[in-house]
Amino acid sequence: MIRIGKRLKAIAEFIDKCAVVADVGADHGKLLLHLANQGVIAKGYGIENKPGPFRILKDNLDHQSVAELLPVFQDGITKLENDVDTIVLAGMGGDTIVNILKDGLSNLNNVNTIITDSHTSIGEVRRYIIELGFIIQDEVLVDENRKYYEIIKFIRSDKEVNYSDFEYRRGPIIIKSPEFRQYAKVLIKKIDVILAKDLPQLMKQMLIQEREALLPYEN
Repeated sequence: MIRIGKRLKAIAEFIDKCAVVADVGADHGKLLLHLANQGVIAKGYGIENKPGPFRILKDNLDHQSVAELLPVFQDGITKLENDVDTIVLAGMGGDTIVNILKDGLSNLNNVNTIITDSHTSIGEVRRYIIELGFIIQDEVLVDENRKYYEIIKFIRSDKEVNYSDFEYRRGPIIIKSPEFRQYAKVLIKKIDVILAKDLPQLMKQMLIQEREALLPYEN
């Protein structure tokens, strides 16, 4: 039995049945193992570029027999098998996610779904993936161990979308969720702490604007 936390569980729930998944930065392979054990996938690739985690990943994937799970030692998606239709980019910064996609742009032709769990620059991730010809199908805000994670499912689509700057930053679906009320309170408190410091005028003005945009959501 593979035990996973709320964050990985939320990612797993966004994986379509019978998808062929490439988990980039797979660490020890918990997500793939969970998906296989649940019968969601029959094949997947665990991609890792750190030797230590890769050895554990390979050992974990090699010692299971419920699905074809293949460990791959490489950076990002510089190479990607043609049968991959779903990419997971989780547990990394937004700049890293964008750079991985840029470096592997030519390998995205058969990819119809991208699932992200960016820990920084989430607005930039939304913007970039939508520019690639995807839309946000779903997203969820997960509170795990007093940290908030935004899990986003992008699917390929010709549909045009128009989001405000605030929706790109905070998520067009997430801001409509009950969970965002509590998150808005947390964000406002953080902004208040920063505003109490001596800040450049431009930064201060940006923070005040963000605070004002968040206020309607905390009630």
